[in-house]
Amino acid sequence: MFEKILQRVLLTYFGKFITGFDQTNLQLGIWSGNIVIENVALKQEILTDLELPLELKFSSIGRLILKIPWNKLSSAPVEVVLENILIVFNPLPQQRWNIDDSIQIKRKFSKLLEKAKSSISLKKKEPGENSSYFEKLTLKVIDNLQVSLKNIHFRFEDPNYSFGIKMDSLTALTTNEQFVVAFVDRGDKDTKFVPRNKLIDLQQLQLYWNGNETIFISQYVPQEQLKIFDQVIQISAQCKMVINHKERFEKAHYLLDMSLEEINLNLKHSQLIQMISFLELISNYNSRVWSQKQELMQLDVNIHQQTFCDLFFQFLKNDMKEVEQLGEEDQILQFKNIIRVVPFKTLESWSAIAQKKYLLDLKVQEYQRQKSKKGWFSFLGGQTQEEVTDSELKQLEDFIDNEETSLVCRPSESLKFKFIAKLKKAHIQLVKDNNTLQDEGIIKQLEQIEIDWAQFENKDFSFSMIIKKVSLQLVKNRQIEEICQPTQETNEFIKVSLTKTTTSKVCRLDFRFLMQSLTVNYNPCIIRIIREITEVKKGDYVEQRLKTATWNQIEKIQDSTESSLQNILQSNIQLKIDAKILEPILELSINSNEFWLVKMDSFHIRTKPSNQQDLYENFEISISKFKFFYYPERFGNQIFQILNDYNLVVLVQRLKSIHNELMIKENKPLITIIGKLEPINIMINEKVYKHLIYLPETIYPTLSEDQRLQQLQLEKQLILKYKVKDGYLKRQGQLIKTWSSQYVVLSNFDLYFYDQEKILMANSQLSLFNSTLEQLQVDDQLHSFKIINKQGEHIFACENHVELSDWINKIKLQIEQYQSYEGIKQKQEEQIKAKQNEKMQIDIQIKKIQVKLYKENNYPSVYQEHLLFLFKLNNLSFQTLKQQQIQQIIQVDNLSIQDWIFDYQNPQFQDLIILSNKIENQPSLRIDIAGKKQLINVDQLQINWKPDTFLKLRQLSQIISDRKSRKWYFAGVRDFEADQLKRGKNCDHEEVKRNKLIDGLKRAFNKCQRYGQSKLKVKHKFNTLIDHQNFLDDYQWVEDEILSSYQIKSSKDTLMELETSINFISINFFHRTSHCLLFKCDLDEVKFTFKKLQFSNYLDTQLKDISLYDMTNYPFTIDSNQEFHLIQPQKLVGKRDVYDEWAVRFRFSGYDEIIIANQERINAFLLIEINPVFAIYQHQPLMRQIDYIINQIVSLIREPDALTMNTEFIEQKRKNNTRLKAKRVWGDIELIQSKFICPTFIDLRIVINKPLAIIKGWPHFSEYFQLDCEVVEVYNKQYIDMSRLLQPGGISLIQSLEQWMPDGRILKAWSEAYCIEGHNMQLQYYENGINQVSTLFEFNLSFERALHYFEINELYDNVKMDRSIRIRSCMSPTILKLYRKEYLEICKMIFHNFTNDDLKDKLYIHDFEVSRSFEPAPISFWLDFDDISIFALSKKSEQPLVQVNMKQMRLEWLKEKHIDLNLFSQLISMYNYDDQNNEFMFVGELNLIPDQQKLFQVNQLIKGFQPTKQRQEFNKYVFDQEFIKEQSQFQMLFHIQKPSSDKECQIVLRNVRMIVEPTVFVNVGLWSRLEQQCWPIQTEFGEMPSIKMIVEILNSSLCLQGLDNNYILGTKGDISYVWNRSRFLHPEQIIINLKNDQLDKKLVEVIGDAFEHKVNLKNLELFKCKFVDYINYDLKQVRKRHIILPFSLFFCLKNELQVEYSKQFIYYHNKFSFHIDKTICKFSYQDLLLIMSISDKLKSSKQEVIREPIYQQEEVVNQEQPINNLYDAIISGLQIVVINDAGEAYVPVFDLTLSETQLQFQKVNTKSIFSTVIKLSSSFYKSQNCSLGTYFGELQFFS
Repeated sequence: MFEKILQRVLLTYFGKFITGFDQTNLQLGIWSGNIVIENVALKQEILTDLELPLELKFSSIGRLILKIPWNKLSSAPVEVVLENILIVFNPLPQQRWNIDDSIQIKRKFSKLLEKAKSSISLKKKEPGENSSYFEKLTLKVIDNLQVSLKNIHFRFEDPNYSFGIKMDSLTALTTNEQFVVAFVDRGDKDTKFVPRNKLIDLQQLQLYWNGNETIFISQYVPQEQLKIFDQVIQISAQCKMVINHKERFEKAHYLLDMSLEEINLNLKHSQLIQMISFLELISNYNSRVWSQKQELMQLDVNIHQQTFCDLFFQFLKNDMKEVEQLGEEDQILQFKNIIRVVPFKTLESWSAIAQKKYLLDLKVQEYQRQKSKKGWFSFLGGQTQEEVTDSELKQLEDFIDNEETSLVCRPSESLKFKFIAKLKKAHIQLVKDNNTLQDEGIIKQLEQIEIDWAQFENKDFSFSMIIKKVSLQLVKNRQIEEICQPTQETNEFIKVSLTKTTTSKVCRLDFRFLMQSLTVNYNPCIIRIIREITEVKKGDYVEQRLKTATWNQIEKIQDSTESSLQNILQSNIQLKIDAKILEPILELSINSNEFWLVKMDSFHIRTKPSNQQDLYENFEISISKFKFFYYPERFGNQIFQILNDYNLVVLVQRLKSIHNELMIKENKPLITIIGKLEPINIMINEKVYKHLIYLPETIYPTLSEDQRLQQLQLEKQLILKYKVKDGYLKRQGQLIKTWSSQYVVLSNFDLYFYDQEKILMANSQLSLFNSTLEQLQVDDQLHSFKIINKQGEHIFACENHVELSDWINKIKLQIEQYQSYEGIKQKQEEQIKAKQNEKMQIDIQIKKIQVKLYKENNYPSVYQEHLLFLFKLNNLSFQTLKQQQIQQIIQVDNLSIQDWIFDYQNPQFQDLIILSNKIENQPSLRIDIAGKKQLINVDQLQINWKPDTFLKLRQLSQIISDRKSRKWYFAGVRDFEADQLKRGKNCDHEEVKRNKLIDGLKRAFNKCQRYGQSKLKVKHKFNTLIDHQNFLDDYQWVEDEILSSYQIKSSKDTLMELETSINFISINFFHRTSHCLLFKCDLDEVKFTFKKLQFSNYLDTQLKDISLYDMTNYPFTIDSNQEFHLIQPQKLVGKRDVYDEWAVRFRFSGYDEIIIANQERINAFLLIEINPVFAIYQHQPLMRQIDYIINQIVSLIREPDALTMNTEFIEQKRKNNTRLKAKRVWGDIELIQSKFICPTFIDLRIVINKPLAIIKGWPHFSEYFQLDCEVVEVYNKQYIDMSRLLQPGGISLIQSLEQWMPDGRILKAWSEAYCIEGHNMQLQYYENGINQVSTLFEFNLSFERALHYFEINELYDNVKMDRSIRIRSCMSPTILKLYRKEYLEICKMIFHNFTNDDLKDKLYIHDFEVSRSFEPAPISFWLDFDDISIFALSKKSEQPLVQVNMKQMRLEWLKEKHIDLNLFSQLISMYNYDDQNNEFMFVGELNLIPDQQKLFQVNQLIKGFQPTKQRQEFNKYVFDQEFIKEQSQFQMLFHIQKPSSDKECQIVLRNVRMIVEPTVFVNVGLWSRLEQQCWPIQTEFGEMPSIKMIVEILNSSLCLQGLDNNYILGTKGDISYVWNRSRFLHPEQIIINLKNDQLDKKLVEVIGDAFEHKVNLKNLELFKCKFVDYINYDLKQVRKRHIILPFSLFFCLKNELQVEYSKQFIYYHNKFSFHIDKTICKFSYQDLLLIMSISDKLKSSKQEVIREPIYQQEEVVNQEQPINNLYDAIISGLQIVVINDAGEAYVPVFDLTLSETQLQFQKVNTKSIFSTVIKLSSSFYKSQNCSLGTYFGELQFFS
């Protein structure tokens, strides 16, 4: 009997594991009392259940000793000793990875069956049955069994490393309750409840890891040679274990008390890599086994429950022991499959159900037998065995449940397990041994750790832990630095407790945490060292399988954590939290000198008391006296207080579980966060700001550029090292189905794509995880395949079938390691559905926020100049509501940002942004965010647009973007360039530039090819304005129509929608360098909507009103910064009328340029609609505003660096350093090249309804002209203009076999034209009312410019282009009605508006010094008139004075270095009118019939009738490019010299005939005469610019008519008149300077002749002819007699400025000069009669000379000025011949000849001097003897 007891005990404990330890061997030695078994081994199958890729290579147990006290078996313990245990494992080779799980299935079945039968046998035992002596003795032996293990060694050996566990000894002894070794007897009733106590002693437990192992026991090396063990951890411990009887409810069923002296953990980087390699081995094995099981797994294993229970019931009922005993093959396979796929714990629960069914069946049988014995139914003639009723069956089930409960369960409140641990000291060290230069590491030490863990039967628990001291040390350069330690000594540094208590109604969770003051001296090296210690890719490679397995495990933990947290929030758990950290101090080093310091008094999270009726539990999070300091010097006195003594309190509320139904019924939130924060005051400077931005790098240091470059090279080397295959593949675009060739590398489980083989950094990466592969044929690519994963479909093509097969086979091998999981999608859907029921609300309010940013290294002071930005915000309210989607509301009462980038004289200019509310208690800003839709409402917004400030803001934000973009710094760098970058200055920059040019061409080629081959049309979709509007209204047209052409699905779901409403915006625009206020813009009721779709963006904006003001006081321009108090805003743009509709609306739609590829290269559309507005045109302010918008708004937004690219050049130029060259374009090679390689454009349409353009001379003029219009349309177009490419060029590319290599030459030039069309336009004049000046006309203009000139010129020196700006325009036939006042106002407007220069461009033009250094782009402006008629009127007459009609007229404006304004007319004619409005032509083709319709239209205009539409349809007309200017009858050439503004005007009449009506000519001259007020005065220096006026009548003829109109006198020749005014000070300024004694005499002497008049007659002749012949024939064909032969005459009048210094006035010295060269004059009596007739006709003319001075002439000179006039006349030769024309022949009668005659006359005040010299001769004709008499003489006269 005794031997059976020992056999049972020993076989139970050791027989399962040790070979040769069976019943037979035990019987042989058991009676000897001492059993010694030597050199036994472990069984090989012990690893089978573990499913690990390990094999038992060697095992040895030196001795197994059994000591059996036969004579004292009931009073002395049995001892078992195992000595010298050595077990060696090896990795199982992959070829032996056997996935046959038949053994595992058998073992699982045996365990389930054994457990079920033992439980049944226990329950079948009668309650009153007593334990036998055999069982009592067995219990006594087991209770007192003593086990001792000595010299234990478990070892794993890999070919490269080994690790193992060594243990000196492990003993387990039975003790009494005082833990003194003793013999325990629990067989009696008195000792039944005595606890079992075990004393476990563990000595020198060691884990070692040898990284470079050379001795392997598995290779039959003796164990004695193992002497080197690299220890990782070492533990010695003593454990006291107490097992109390189940019925001792007042005590813990299990108690474990552990005491440890010290734990030492030392881990090296190399060991960590090998550990990961070992885990990788296990992961690969598990994935292989899992992949086989996965085919059999289903989503729900519960469908097997009923089948398993039925079959397992059969095993119990029929007492079967093997699965094969089921009999039927299908049942056997089905049962095995269930065991294979269902987790073991689930099988245990199912077996319990079958066990209960079996026990119920036994009870039913027994109950039936008892009823049958009593014969309850015999008297009724029933059967001997009666069926059990339902109620009886229910009673039997309850009986079994109660019986099971009474056997197993303890009270729920009793303690099940208690664990107590005490550790005196823990030492953890991580060592970085991968650096050969130094050993670095981290040491963590913990002292006096006490842990107490208790778990109750109902799964309640309590946990507490106390740590006396915690320290963290950094080992660097063999020096130890303290990182973390307590601030002061304490017995309980960290105290943590967690208790869970459950009642019938509620579950309470109590968490308490207390940490005493802690000082952390953070060193950034600690993160670097940890990163380098844990870095497993550096120098080695970890397979994707390990990362995948790791991430799968992480996802499981995340899902479990999220589920647990969700259950806690929505469960009936009552949380009680009290967590507190006292006085933590953090010192964060920036460098060796600078550091951050963070302090706070406490951080506290606690549960606030609540009443039972409250709906919510309240939790308070508080931070008291938070301080944030910056120390610029570690041992200095300066401290920068960023945030000081800030208190934060936040209340978190959780809805009590009993009120969870309110979440649905009353929409109550589950979680509410409420915070009312104190005012926040933050102070930083620029240096601190930069340190704050790089705070993540300070905490987590990044690699240097050299290290990153080296890392990229290493990564590519590793990719190529572990590549499976590489080569070129054609890849189809996912959006546009075009093909591109790319170099592809298949490395491990990823595909890497490169533009070229030598590129260092891959442009994209495709993971094969959870992917599938299919072979297919796409388009014309016969050898194609497709990879499908979560990101979509990826299609590739090979050159031939062999390559295709190779790629498919090798990719499939990588994909087969993993398969996609069907349950992932379902799990995600369940998570989304669960989150929809959550609801959380956040309500944060901050009364005030103030942030001060100081300049550079300055610190807070009273001096404002040190301040850079000041941000103020009042009453910020932030609300967030999370339910299905997140809804957020942000409200701000007031917000202001001030900057001191420049210290303005006007304090109001310091503001950058001001948000204010017009109505009190209303927020000035409200932002509503709900899902994809965002609403922004702003009350009043004021912005001071200061480019230098925004550049500074960009510079500050650039620090953030630079930090984020560092990892992409080397994108596109190629292998050889990486080597060159390492060489630094020795890099071949020209080679790098050339290669970048080529790369850019290659990248752009596919895009260009796509646009060039595209059949998609865009322009034809909106040929009219209505089409364009429809296109913008239905902006999803591209999403449907265009994408359908590419066979792409369009998503109509809006990705993001933003609606903004602003009641009022005021924007002041300041110049960047001069800081002057240029103009101001006010906007009322601004509303815009922005929508982002899958491939498009849409913007719709409306402005209720817009006002634009000039703030420069032009033309008396001021420095608006220094003289801000003098600013007088001048309104330039505003609403024309009062109406409720919007004033301006613009709609924009932009599309992905890849999606909307079309031949027009358009990918964006903009339509601007403007309702009636007025605009005042001021040329110079407008040019400044355009320059400002282009350079300081658009450039600032698009290319901010372009705004400052010449700053250094300007500074160097001021220092007279010319080493730098000014730039015209900004950007690197790739950016510049991308602008012109394949440009894309925007389609622009502007529609202005009923605009009014006001054109004034100067803003303060009360009279002005205005251009009224029905509608103006503006649109643009782009086209290729080969005429602009003067010399093709570019870059010659390397020859390549690749067909997709693009051409690098520039062979075409793009141009852009902006077209303007004006309909039903009319010119009006305003003077105390509106006067119509013109009839209605149509207007067209085209503004053409070359594109990408500067970009191409910057990159290529061998390309020449024409960059001139061409403006071409035309007008329909029109009529102008001008009074003299209106005419003068036009001239005044032109001279003041278009030609005036206030010389203040240096204040308002961007980079004025730079722009002056460049040659301006030539501008040519043509305005063509087919027919224009100008009617000159006078207020003194009732009919027009003159009509000037010009046909085919061109107005030309040229601007290069200087300005030219020219007017050419091919035909000109002039008409005058008599009292009856009869029309007479006096200039032009004199035989033409006048057009009376024009006179009628003029009379209609005079009477004020308003025409409703144009009388004639206008066809666009542009003259030929070969317009011959020299053949024009009329020319006006106006030249303006820049920058002096000197002017020259030349008027030329050529090849015309004129009928001289002196009164008409005088009236025309008087009417057209300009007055002094027409010319602007230069206000900068008080000078008047020089003016030169030239009037020439060339090759023209004048006609003088008599009373009979039969014969006329005509002239032919050239006539010119010149008027010149020199540049000098204005006379008023001269007198002022003279009176102030400030007149410079040298300046007066330089002036000389102030005014000059010249008349020059050249080759002028006078003849007599018939009037009919004169007007009908060419002069060469007209019969005429010359009266005066061709001669030349010159007349000059000079006014020399004189200054009388003594009397302080000025006057003029007049010089008259007259000169006539030799000529002959022949006239007769008839000629005299004709001359008299002409004279009589002139005298009889009823037309009056109309003198109509318009402006008041100010008398400048003194009335008592002296007189000093000089007259000088010279006649070179004059012959006068008197002819007798009474007969048939013309006979001379008398002639008089003057030669070398000179007359001089000078008058000085009252004195006159006259002198003359006359040389003459005369002849007369004697009819008697036909002789001539001659007289010669000379006269001299002086007076």
